[in-house]
Amino acid sequence: MSDKKKAGFWTFLTGIAEPFSKVITPIITLTGLAVGLWQFHQQQRISETQEFRRRVWDRKLQAYNDLAAITSQIMTSIGTPQFDSLSRRYKQVYWAAMPLLGDSVEHYMTDFDEEITSIRNDEGEPGVLRIRGYKLMRACKASLDSTFINANATR
Repeated sequence: MSDKKKAGFWTFLTGIAEPFSKVITPIITLTGLAVGLWQFHQQQRISETQEFRRRVWDRKLQAYNDLAAITSQIMTSIGTPQFDSLSRRYKQVYWAAMPLLGDSVEHYMTDFDEEITSIRNDEGEPGVLRIRGYKLMRACKASLDSTFINANATR
């Protein structure tokens, strides 16, 4: 190939590539920006979801701590004058926590509450109350564990 033909070929390629590159370069740039923006929004959504789940877990933890405190006080005050006032306090925690928890703990809270009523009416057994209190605390732990796992899930 002669030098004139080589020069003509490169001139021809340059003539085609220059307008093509002026069109393609902004398209590639905009595509890269769009993909980056989409990834940012996806990660932001995932982060917000995780943060919400963590806040729910924190609320449950606080409710379960309150529940554990009053449950343990009740289980250790059977037959004492404090039992009635602690039973009333449990009712307050019970109704405050029920809407928030709404899971398997609700069943155990109800069982524990029924046994408190039985003992107040001299029909229940302290051992049954303690067993139900223990089951309630185990249900709280299981609920917290499952909520924590979900709070740390990426999706």
